[in-house]
Amino acid sequence: MNKCRWIILTYIILFILTGCVETNIIEELSLVHGMAYDEVDEDKLELTAAFPNFVEQGEESALFSQVLTGIGRTTNGAIEQINMKSQRPIKLGQSRVYIFSNTIAERGIEHLADALYRNPDVPNRVQLAISVGKAKDIFTTVDENEDRVGVFIPDLIAHVQERSIPPSNLHLFLYSMYNDGRDAYLPLIKGEDELNVIGTALFDHDKYVASINLSESYMLRYLTVRGKHGIQQHLVTHDDEDIVVSVENITSTYRVTMDDTGEIPTFIYHVNVKGEITDSSERINIDDPGFIDELEKEMEEQKKEMAERLVDMFKELKIDPLGLGEQYRSRTRNWEPEKWEEMYQDIDVEFIFNVVIVHSGAIE
Repeated sequence: MNKCRWIILTYIILFILTGCVETNIIEELSLVHGMAYDEVDEDKLELTAAFPNFVEQGEESALFSQVLTGIGRTTNGAIEQINMKSQRPIKLGQSRVYIFSNTIAERGIEHLADALYRNPDVPNRVQLAISVGKAKDIFTTVDENEDRVGVFIPDLIAHVQERSIPPSNLHLFLYSMYNDGRDAYLPLIKGEDELNVIGTALFDHDKYVASINLSESYMLRYLTVRGKHGIQQHLVTHDDEDIVVSVENITSTYRVTMDDTGEIPTFIYHVNVKGEITDSSERINIDDPGFIDELEKEMEEQKKEMAERLVDMFKELKIDPLGLGEQYRSRTRNWEPEKWEEMYQDIDVEFIFNVVIVHSGAIE
């Protein structure tokens, strides 16, 4: 009998507690898919939220993107302004992309990114991006017929990250930003007649300091990501004729060794690249081993030259997107960030590329 009373009492308590939980009906919310950050002046932010909205049209309902803007001294203050304009409460639980204008990023976005990370409604792996020009203009660039802006933009960025630029998100950005052995980077996007991912934005701590184009971003991806990449075109000289060759289905692996026998360490990148020829500007004989050897050699030289040029750029900017400081710290007992910053300008970085054309692809 006592057991039955305890069971009944337990059900009563659970019923009462269930009634205390706040419930949200999805049709009664505005679920933000994307947010754009722009600067009004040094003290105020302009936030633009993009979210889907349902409009009844006779017997059917249409889904389209709605964009609302709010201004405030803080992120929450601007969001509250947006809430005052929305017919439903704004919720960030389904947000997929946050875009910062280049002017805001140049001043520093630590406080903005950190606020997102501490917000329990925002996914930790939400996509971040930097826009050339006003961030809110990115939302108006996307054709409504293509897809809802809050869906199209992060899908586009994710697609390009799988092929041409190194991956990033809120979690990875903050990890690199607060790491004294590497620096962060984010996708760089531009919207005029159409939306494009044009390269990678490089950061010194939380400040946007420079950018690299898609070809250079591809190289940064080589040196930071193992796995499959997209298509690249290479110029090769064969029989005194310049030929542009498309190499597809590229996979790469890398490992980093360090020679610390001297006062200043030398880092050596060993990069193995495999791919297949799928197209060319001129008719070529795939079965000619001499041509394949020339292509592999020229690809190795071109990649080495670009990698060295990127390292020189990074050292000049005093940034470390490759995470060489992490490599040094993992091999050194007495890690001193200040000492590493002084040493960074003098380190040597060598690259050994080994390119192998494994198939001839559809051109065979």
